[in-house]
Amino acid sequence: MLAAPYISRGAARLRPVPTRLLGRTGFATPLFSLGGQASLQWTGPGIDPVAIIVKSCETGVRYFDTSNVYGPSQVNYGRAFRQLGLTPGLPNYDEKLRRSVFIATKSGIRSNRGIWEGVSNASNGKKGSSVVDDLYRSLSQLFGDGEGNFPAGAYLDSVQLHAIGSRLEVDAAFEGYDNPSQVERVGSLAVLRDFRDGTDRTGLNPRQQRLLRHIGITGHKSADALMYALRRDTENLFATLLVPANANDRRYLSHINNVIPVAAAKGLGIVSMKVFANGVFYRDEIKFPIKPSDMVLHIGSPEMPSARLLQYPLSVPGVTTNIVGIGFIDPDPLKCQLTQNWNACQLDEPLSRREVELTEELAGRVKQGGTNYFQAKAKDVRLAQDCRV
Repeated sequence: MLAAPYISRGAARLRPVPTRLLGRTGFATPLFSLGGQASLQWTGPGIDPVAIIVKSCETGVRYFDTSNVYGPSQVNYGRAFRQLGLTPGLPNYDEKLRRSVFIATKSGIRSNRGIWEGVSNASNGKKGSSVVDDLYRSLSQLFGDGEGNFPAGAYLDSVQLHAIGSRLEVDAAFEGYDNPSQVERVGSLAVLRDFRDGTDRTGLNPRQQRLLRHIGITGHKSADALMYALRRDTENLFATLLVPANANDRRYLSHINNVIPVAAAKGLGIVSMKVFANGVFYRDEIKFPIKPSDMVLHIGSPEMPSARLLQYPLSVPGVTTNIVGIGFIDPDPLKCQLTQNWNACQLDEPLSRREVELTEELAGRVKQGGTNYFQAKAKDVRLAQDCRV
């Protein structure tokens, strides 16, 4: 049975959320996780992003999402982490609590040495940055002074390649992976491996620091590019996949039917995003949000209950958790997005086939199913490649 279909008096109290393993990371996370955008990035009047993060952690959230290109998101997390005791070196540092959370950021850098034609590097709007710059920036904003310094003992649970959209970007990221010291161009993956393993095969980690525990990949548009990346990953470098998996997914070039099964077969932890399509399910315009007024500050609707959209991806085989951006919190649990979304993720068992179909039917009525502006349009399946008999 679907829990908390809209707003009900039975959803007023926080309920414990089942946990699932995040693939071969071995980390157990609740089915609801905090997204790094919404009001953490575009903060409106009267909204405190730090309070959202603190309340999330106190509620039981253990997977925290952010990125180098989410404006003030990492800085807001850093302010919250200092309050929560997650910052090494401070008097209130709680090492046990730090081990219990998974902090995942992202970098849009593809190539760290040399230039790839047709591949752009996105790093907090700064030209000439490398994935090392992004790594240090994340550590500084999340745990340090935001000016490039961070305390001993600080680390990231994951750095992910952000928004992979083409095979060319995958090739750039893998460039020089097998022999990074002997080639002119070196992609981000060889560098991230160095900082994961404490090695200096690229020459970019001379102090042989170990600053991250896992490497992941994310993408919105192209299931093909993501599957290509997983196929190239013969060493199982990628530990996690972050990908859209909402109830209108099958109306596009589906991630649920394509890359998610591949990732699950390879043992990746799979995190679902765009559950509400950046709020498009509940906003008039079909577009990417760019300002505080674009934030959705209510909870679902009678026509499209938010609980259905939250429980849909959690019923997809292989999916571990949803990351969901929060627009606002409220002392009244019946008005609080965080509490309502947390309670909706009460899924001891996947939805039945009929419940899945009903959810897809409802989602298809919203803007004629055209909510997923970030996803490639549906097209015919291509012939299998590189087959062996």
